[in-house]
Amino acid sequence: MRANDTTVTALASRPPARRVWSLLAAHLVLLAGCVVFSLPFYWLLSTSVKETDEIQRDPPVWVPAWPRGAKQSPFIELRDSDEPKVPEGVDESRFRAFWPAVESALWEWVRPRLAEEAAALPEARVRRALTGTLWNDIQAGTPKEIWSQPPAGIAKDLVAGLDPEDLGKAWDRTYRFLGFRDVVVEDQGFVRHVIRLGGGQRQADLWAPASDSVTLSPARPGQKPYVAVAYDFGSEGGVSWSVDLPTEVTADQFRGVIIPVRHDHSWNRLWLTVDVGDRRFAATEPLVLSDRAWLDVTWRLPDKGRTTFEVHDFQELEAQGRGEAAPGTLRLTARLERVGTLGAVWGKWSRNYRDALRYVPFWTLVANTVWIVAMCILGQVFACSLVAFSFARLNWPFRDACFGLLLATMMLPGQVTMIPQFLVFKYVGWYNTLKPLWVPAFFGSAFFIFMLRQFMKGIPKDLEDAAKIDGCSYFGIYWRIMLPLIKPALAAIAIFTFMGSWNNFMGPLIYVSDQRLYPLALGLFQFRSEHSADFGMLMAASALMTVPVVGIFFGAQRYFIQGVTLTGMKG
Repeated sequence: MRANDTTVTALASRPPARRVWSLLAAHLVLLAGCVVFSLPFYWLLSTSVKETDEIQRDPPVWVPAWPRGAKQSPFIELRDSDEPKVPEGVDESRFRAFWPAVESALWEWVRPRLAEEAAALPEARVRRALTGTLWNDIQAGTPKEIWSQPPAGIAKDLVAGLDPEDLGKAWDRTYRFLGFRDVVVEDQGFVRHVIRLGGGQRQADLWAPASDSVTLSPARPGQKPYVAVAYDFGSEGGVSWSVDLPTEVTADQFRGVIIPVRHDHSWNRLWLTVDVGDRRFAATEPLVLSDRAWLDVTWRLPDKGRTTFEVHDFQELEAQGRGEAAPGTLRLTARLERVGTLGAVWGKWSRNYRDALRYVPFWTLVANTVWIVAMCILGQVFACSLVAFSFARLNWPFRDACFGLLLATMMLPGQVTMIPQFLVFKYVGWYNTLKPLWVPAFFGSAFFIFMLRQFMKGIPKDLEDAAKIDGCSYFGIYWRIMLPLIKPALAAIAIFTFMGSWNNFMGPLIYVSDQRLYPLALGLFQFRSEHSADFGMLMAASALMTVPVVGIFFGAQRYFIQGVTLTGMKG
């Protein structure tokens, strides 16, 4: 009796309840194993949709925060990281006892020092955000002896150590507003033209709202010039504002504009239209307000083509008919579209992927990788199956000796043949081409040939004899009889080859130096060397490379298992 038959018989002989519990325990163990082994993949995907502060937080954040679109701005943002934390070495009950007194003292110190913008914001929200942020900033460096004092003494000592700079940092981390600074025009020669106004005017004073839902407030004298945009969508889906500025750049010379934008972390979408004289240029994609700081944003006409890793961190413009600006005038029209919760979630989850694609010529890398993978699969399947057929079904002199020699090649490490193989390919002029990455596949693989030979030897010889009687040639037997019967094994070889070619890093690193020929594996390495500190983008780029492999593996899992186990007809 075979082992599996014995196991089945033992299970069948058990009482029904015991058998159910045994099956349940086995499934729970398998499920636990699946969860454990899927954790790295989950961490990869979850990190690819996190923001920088979520990635760097301690303890780690396992579930990314759920963003919500802002209906109005400016506003105070409440974050989990700003909630008051229990000091190290302090009991939670002790913290709850003295926190009300400390919070009240902090607010009494903060309230008279608040910025003017706080007057228009809900006081309860401002109080909660600032007191929590200030507390987290100062309690980490406070001597532990303070926590043994009465609540009033703790509050007094903490407030005594505060200064306006601490409040300014806390305010910047919680206060969100949308702002624009001075516009710079770029011409076709990449020369940047600063727009200068006469009579003491500032660009911030010239911006005008298009509806009552927008209020524009220029910065106070003495501050760096900017215009703060306060909006309230209400029942509207979007708001807009515009400005007319003089420029010496004509429509034919125009390439783009550069505007420092203060993101308000609302995840709303900002569109820009630029009229240069009688020509109009409009953004092809929105700027998602996903940050919390000033960023220089470039709106520019696209390059003709991009196949290398030059920075592509600009919003694309395209020509769209006639403009309405006067000659020698530049008109900018900004339109802000509201997004709901689902739109904010999509904006956050796709942000790192969008940023990664700005730095990586992804479709060029995909095209190179697909070409290499397709040719490798074709070469391995055809060459290995043909050679395996000759070893399994044909009788020719020294067949077994040649098969033993073939198996002996599996003993040679790749490092031994690496240099001679490189010299051969360089001699024939294939260096810095993709040919060294797929041509060797048409010479077969010793392991795959051995695998297919064993599979073919299990096919009944009667099928081959019947084909010979019908007048079928040896190649006809191979093509019409053998190949259809070894589909599971061929599928396994195709999957193995796909995974090896898709993830091949050493080959492209040795033979390819032109970035236009990089496959995904080498492109990801280049991206990592330039953006190793940006883990969100790095994980997003890694996910773009990993997900297709996982999807194809699970899609072809049935063929993979059949091929590896070498199940088939037995003679």
